[in-house]
Amino acid sequence: MWLRNRRSVYVLAGSLAALVGSTLGVSHVVPVPSISVTWEGPTSASASYTIDSIPDLLLIYVGASNCRWSNMPELRAAVRSAVTQVSQEAKRMGLAFAAVGVARDWSVRNGLEHLRNIANFDEVVSGDGRYNLGLERYVYGPLGGEAATPQVVVVERRARSKNVLDDVKEHVLVRYIGLQRIVRWSELGAPLPHSVDTDLSRSGISESKADDSHATSSSVSPRRSRR
Repeated sequence: MWLRNRRSVYVLAGSLAALVGSTLGVSHVVPVPSISVTWEGPTSASASYTIDSIPDLLLIYVGASNCRWSNMPELRAAVRSAVTQVSQEAKRMGLAFAAVGVARDWSVRNGLEHLRNIANFDEVVSGDGRYNLGLERYVYGPLGGEAATPQVVVVERRARSKNVLDDVKEHVLVRYIGLQRIVRWSELGAPLPHSVDTDLSRSGISESKADDSHATSSSVSPRRSRR
C-alpha cells in the first residue's frame, strides 16, 4: 500500500509540474525550449542536386570487399578522380549529379567499409550479395552489363518532373569494367560520349570485361527468402 501511495504521489507531482511549466511558458515567465526537425540535403562535395530534385547524371561504382582488384590503391584514386571530373562536367552542362556506391557483399558492414574506403558517395547500397537492389538494376537488370567487379557506370536520367519520381527514364552512357580500363578512363578525364570529342575506341580502352576484374554470376536465380 505504501508503494502504491508513493507511486500516486509521484504521478500527481509530475502532473502538477507539467501544468505549472505550461502556465509559466505561456505567460513567458520561464522560457520553454522548442524542438524542430529538418531534413538535410546532399552533404558530399560531389552532389549538385537539391532536396527537391533528382540527379540527372549518376556515376555508379560497383565493387566488393573481397575482390582483389576492387581494393587496389590505383582504383581508389581513379574512382575519386572520376567522381570529381564527371561532377564538373555535369555542372558545365547544367545537370544535377550524384555518385552512387554499390557493394556486392553479403555483409552490410563489410560492404559499407569498402565503399567508405573508395570514395565519398552520395548514396550507397550494401548487403544481400548479388541480390541487392543496386546490382539488380545496374548489373543484372534492364540497365545491366557484364557481371564483374570493379566497374564504373555513368547513367543519364531523365524525368518528366524534377520534383516527383514520375516517369523516370535512364540509359547507360559508359560502362568500364576492370582496374586498367577504369584507371585509363579516369586518366583521360573521364570523358562522356556526348560531352567530348575523344574517340574512346582509339584511346586504347574498351568497355568489355578485362582480366583485372572479378567475374560474378552472370545470371540471377529467383530471390531466396530472407527468413
